[in-house]
Amino acid sequence: MTAALVAILDRRRIRRRQAVPRVIRDRNNPLDFMNDVELQNKYRLDRDGILYPCNKLQLDLERSTRRSGALPLSLQVIAALRYFATGSFQAVTGDVHGLSRFSVSRCVHTVSRSIVNKLMKIHIKFPRENNEIRSVKRDLYNLADFPNVLGALDGTLIPIKDPSIDEHLYFSHKGYHAINVQCVVSAKGVFLDIVAKWPCATHDALIWRNCDLAQQFETGHIKDGWLLGESGYSLKPWLMTPVSNPTTRQERAYNRSHKITRCSCERAFGVWKSRWRCLHKSGGGMMFVPDGCVYVIVATAVLENICKERNIPCPDNGEDECESSDEEEEDDEHDATYHQHLRDGAITRQQLIQIYFNN
Repeated sequence: MTAALVAILDRRRIRRRQAVPRVIRDRNNPLDFMNDVELQNKYRLDRDGILYPCNKLQLDLERSTRRSGALPLSLQVIAALRYFATGSFQAVTGDVHGLSRFSVSRCVHTVSRSIVNKLMKIHIKFPRENNEIRSVKRDLYNLADFPNVLGALDGTLIPIKDPSIDEHLYFSHKGYHAINVQCVVSAKGVFLDIVAKWPCATHDALIWRNCDLAQQFETGHIKDGWLLGESGYSLKPWLMTPVSNPTTRQERAYNRSHKITRCSCERAFGVWKSRWRCLHKSGGGMMFVPDGCVYVIVATAVLENICKERNIPCPDNGEDECESSDEEEEDDEHDATYHQHLRDGAITRQQLIQIYFNN
């Protein structure tokens, strides 16, 4: 082998060993050129509100890879927020941010899961401390003078595409497929508890009986106060429902105060769906499997509470914020334990009416 040939081969080996320069794709980051008002209109959070999940979810969302053009952390969050806020097709969201439809879908799934796993327990929590309990009770009492209330309980339907498995369980009487979401909210529309895993064919009372919060009331871990629910729920000492066919002035006053106070839940649903349009039926339903939809639903509830904490106003979409109840009142079968609670609940409700609604 000649010396010239050896020199050529050596030069080729050196070139192969040299690192290939990383190519950074040129993408516009809205955080670089939009002000807070523009960010709120398009992404529902201001600058600090967007940076907050970026910092909290950094370990989950940053990808350790040597590939060129890995999605920056902020862009993943921005793409997911854009979908949550608009509910538009993922291809449309991708066009806005220079991403493929697959990349947007991946951002939505990873960001929503990270928000649920890392931020849900921080921002959605039932009041435990005495000062928190007093604050929630005071705010709810100021609505219509209903005493000792820890939260308003209700359910709402979130539309989704027709699933391939157990499709009939998700089809609602309103004519679309949905997930039945149960929430407890405060007077300010803050979510104190959320359960989002049941198909819409499941009755609200059944969802409530099988949730962790109900078990805490049942076992006495929560005993200083009660919730307000509609007539479809089981009357218990810690769950006050309206009086059917009220005959006295006191019972009518109780029902009126009960309705006004519990309407805080319906208002919260209206604001929630208005801010995060992926939840609204006008978008046609989320195009994910039910498990993926559950993460998006809970993630937007977490983000809604963050917006409330930061006093970010809901964008005006020209729609009424208060929605009607999604569930018709129905009779439900209950076991002997329920009937015992029914008698105890009836006694508690009657005492409440006589003491607080006599004037």
